[in-house]
Amino acid sequence: MRLPTESIDDLPERRASEALSPEETFHKARIHFQAQRYREAIRLLNKLLSNEAFSVRAHSSIGSCLLMLNLIRAATRFIDRALQQDPTYIPAMLNRASVFQFQQNHDGVQAVCQQILEQNPKEDEAWTHWVRSLVITGQSEQALLLVKRWQAHLPQSFQARMTEGELLYQQGAFKEAIQPFGEALRINKESEQAYAHLSAVMIMLRRHDAALGYINK
Repeated sequence: MRLPTESIDDLPERRASEALSPEETFHKARIHFQAQRYREAIRLLNKLLSNEAFSVRAHSSIGSCLLMLNLIRAATRFIDRALQQDPTYIPAMLNRASVFQFQQNHDGVQAVCQQILEQNPKEDEAWTHWVRSLVITGQSEQALLLVKRWQAHLPQSFQARMTEGELLYQQGAFKEAIQPFGEALRINKESEQAYAHLSAVMIMLRRHDAALGYINK
């Protein structure tokens, strides 16, 4: 479920007796999702299931809520219904990849991610799922090659740089990990995660003064 930066204040004022429009209902459901009020979001999204304009989004979004509640079988039913209506709807395809990850069906994860990236090679989440699946199945070198493809499509992706650094760190290539973590920090200068990873690298290289500097930052 896509989560724009919106607040409840963005909704137009109306009397309690007035019904929300489908657009307002979906908007309010997204706000509940952002606030981790998944059951409240589901109650609103249920009203949109039979609405032709919102049915695919509502089914996929209920699937997102159920995934967050760890109700995988129920989530799968709604995700499948969304994909039956529109097999190319990327949020539902990403949800399907999440289900495959949970089921440890890594062939399924990779196949879905390939389909998504053929439609939109700038979909960060699909690259993340695919790389994670390769790592879990012990294909670290293939994962690094895939990260390079990811970076070619999204040169300003913070997540792509962090993922490369993490893969190199896990392989014990500490010096090589400095560059991608540094590039991640260039993209997001306020990232505590990037500072933490760089401090860990410096500790492994016994550069304790540098590590302390990153820790302080």
